Amino acid sequence: MLIKDLRDWSTPRSAIIEAEFTLMTAYVKKIKLVKFLHNSDRVSLLLRRMIRVRKREGKVNFLIAGEKFKEGDNITEYLLNQFPEEANDEDLGKQNKNITIVGLF
Repeated sequence: MLIKDLRDWSTPRSAIIEAEFTLMTAYVKKIKLVKFLHNSDRVSLLLRRMIRVRKREGKVNFLIAGEKFKEGDNITEYLLNQFPEEANDEDLGKQNKNITIVGLF
């Protein structure tokens, strides 16, 4: 999993531009999972909105909001079935609203 820290970007818009670049780079490099770290509700909202658009465009397989990254959640279970090593992720089950996980095709 590629981990991208967006917490130090000066504006929410610059963080989203960096996130879009990260997703494009991950796709080209055939990286299947990207975990974004963010610390503002505005970045979280814009990031998840952008990812949902990419999902509708067929560029993203799934999105897991940190609050739902727990065992028993259908999408998290799918991720853990595909990537069993992620069962050791430090944020699993912690309802961390400051992360977003993206699965790419």
